[in-house]
Amino acid sequence: MSYVTTTEAQDFGAEPDVTQSQLDQAGRMVDAYLKRPEGLIYEVDGTGNPVCMAGLSPSGSFTVGALSPGLNVAATLAGPVQLLQVGDVLIADRGTTTAEALVIVSLSGANVTFRRVRYAHDGTQPLLSGLALSEQKTTPNDRAIIRLSRIPVAVPLSGVGRYGYRHRGDIPQTDPNTLFALSVTFGGPPRWEVFDPINAAIDPRTGQVWVPAGLLMAYYAEVRLHYLAGWSTAPDAIKSAVCRIANNISQYGYGVPMQAERVDGISYTRANGGKLANGGMIDAATEELLQPYRVRPLA
Repeated sequence: MSYVTTTEAQDFGAEPDVTQSQLDQAGRMVDAYLKRPEGLIYEVDGTGNPVCMAGLSPSGSFTVGALSPGLNVAATLAGPVQLLQVGDVLIADRGTTTAEALVIVSLSGANVTFRRVRYAHDGTQPLLSGLALSEQKTTPNDRAIIRLSRIPVAVPLSGVGRYGYRHRGDIPQTDPNTLFALSVTFGGPPRWEVFDPINAAIDPRTGQVWVPAGLLMAYYAEVRLHYLAGWSTAPDAIKSAVCRIANNISQYGYGVPMQAERVDGISYTRANGGKLANGGMIDAATEELLQPYRVRPLA
């Protein structure tokens, strides 16, 4: 995956001698600086809908028989099924026009049920896990709102929530006449419930998510969302930043330039905002281009 190709690089400020390898290395530096190892680009299906993050590698591979389109489609998986949970997303036929994200709504051993299958799959390609973003959040007291760290949100794929007390001091505030209170009193450990993210209100620009109430008509204490974030092609600011970094790589190599030197008895020190920033390849102007795309760890 490349943010910029050599055919367009000079339009975004790259020097004529910059190579594709240097552009690719610059793109990886951008991902590291942004704290987004998954990258900023998502892959699409035959109709242009987001399917998975292009920069992620699968964490699991599962074989399955042929799948037919429909709702609540049952299947039997072969592979490391013990790693799967309700709400996880498996990608079918990655890289083809029939690629799609399959959401697990129930799981019992190797037997799973997918919420929806849109395309027919012959089972020749494995189902892949770990290709979507996943975040688990605790909701604030009395508010069913969470904020995702990656923006813009392209599509929510699945969501699960579970009940529980957020803080010890919240216990006396719980209405004893609700189904939630009865569940806490007589039930066991909280279980994850699947909810359809189509019922959630999501602001793609801010990553704010309003989570709907669950089966007990109370708000979840914890929520886990699987989603995609980014663009189908890199924004111009990212391409410009990649080209600026590639120029530095071309000029200085992959090492860090000397911070200080002494010539004819005079000492010279490179400014903090110069080429030494962030490992020697990202200058202050490039940092300004990248700031809006950084992960918000406290979101």
